[in-house]
Amino acid sequence: MKYILTENQVEKLLGLINEQLAMGADIISGASDFGVNIDATGNLSGTNSCEKQKTSAQKVMDAFSRSRTLSGKPNMNDKTIQNWASRISKSIEGTGITTDFQKVLSEIKTAQQLGSVLDAYNAKYKRTLYNDLSGEYTISWDTIWSSIKKFQPTLKIDTCARRTGFAT
Repeated sequence: MKYILTENQVEKLLGLINEQLAMGADIISGASDFGVNIDATGNLSGTNSCEKQKTSAQKVMDAFSRSRTLSGKPNMNDKTIQNWASRISKSIEGTGITTDFQKVLSEIKTAQQLGSVLDAYNAKYKRTLYNDLSGEYTISWDTIWSSIKKFQPTLKIDTCARRTGFAT
């Protein structure tokens, strides 16, 4: 679970750290888990809180973009990759998206596979999946994001659209 701290909470945390430093204790090693970077002297660096969360559409766009740049992707001409790309295309043809779309997303197990499917889709249909999904009204970006957020750790998708912080 990620915590978002207010400036006041960060100041309290820094006060506790400085007290520990004065007593010869180590700096709290898990401070980065709170989105706070603390140097060896207890000074705050970087940012500390998220002012605005990215929309699901922005997170999907980031995931799609980052997955296409990964190394170690399967060949986009692989039969499984081509099958997934074809199934995705068929699932979004016509008047509404079919349930097979989400089934394909659940079958894709790695961010590298996702990148290869996106590359294959783009090569085969000469358009991007993101743009095709932008015109869909029968599925929400939240639903798409919930199907691919499993790749967030690999892709390092930051869910914060704008960070606030202060220099010390």
